[in-house]
Amino acid sequence: MAAFTGVLAKSYADYRANGAKWTADSPQVKGIVKLIGGKPEDIVEALGLLVFPTVEEQISKTWLGGGKESGAARAFAASAKFLKDQKQIDKALDDYSPFVTDQYAKAAAK
Repeated sequence: MAAFTGVLAKSYADYRANGAKWTADSPQVKGIVKLIGGKPEDIVEALGLLVFPTVEEQISKTWLGGGKESGAARAFAASAKFLKDQKQIDKALDDYSPFVTDQYAKAAAK
């Protein structure tokens, strides 16, 4: 998993540094289309809407670090509450932090 996280971190860094060069004809976008399908121009548009955090940002409290107060744990809790309110699930947990880890991002940061 750490190796995969490292590949993602490198791809995120490349996009942050060179995103303007990721066009419908670029190898990066062609690779994404090959993996997930879609139209290259739609992939370029979608990439422009995304945030690609650095590894340091990923291990921060904002994302994966910080236990119950991490951004990911709070997002899971809010999503679960919404789904419970919509009667899509029977129960929402009070704490999703046992399912959030920064260990792979920390390994990729080394």
